[in-house]
Amino acid sequence: MAVSMFETAEPCWALIDRTRGRIGDHVAELRLGPGRGVCAAKTGGPLHWSVWGDPAVLQAAINGLRRQVEPADILKQTMTYSIFTSTGNLVDAFDDRDAAVAALTDIVRAEPESADEVFLVAQDDEGHVGETVYGSSLHIAA
Repeated sequence: MAVSMFETAEPCWALIDRTRGRIGDHVAELRLGPGRGVCAAKTGGPLHWSVWGDPAVLQAAINGLRRQVEPADILKQTMTYSIFTSTGNLVDAFDDRDAAVAALTDIVRAEPESADEVFLVAQDDEGHVGETVYGSSLHIAA
């Protein structure tokens, strides 16, 4: 029997969503190398592979296990709110969302031409990105 695998995680998440999680809510990343008795065939679609091998070998090849992150899960975690320029430069970082939005608002108010060039990104300790607020989306009273 073969194990279905995909080249990227996106089709896995789509399949999990379509089956409403009945097949699980994790995606494993495997690093398969030669000489381990693993066979693979490109089947079933542009990113799909069928993989055969000793279950212990396949399990040992697991490089990482990821759980699909729900927006509600992100909101429960401690977040860092970082303000960046469009060139990727960090302007400032905050632990408090309101303080970060206030700082972004102050930047846009002081330099209205920068509204399209600055944004705020919320990120948890695991690197999951939550909310993004663009300076141009703020309604600044003149």
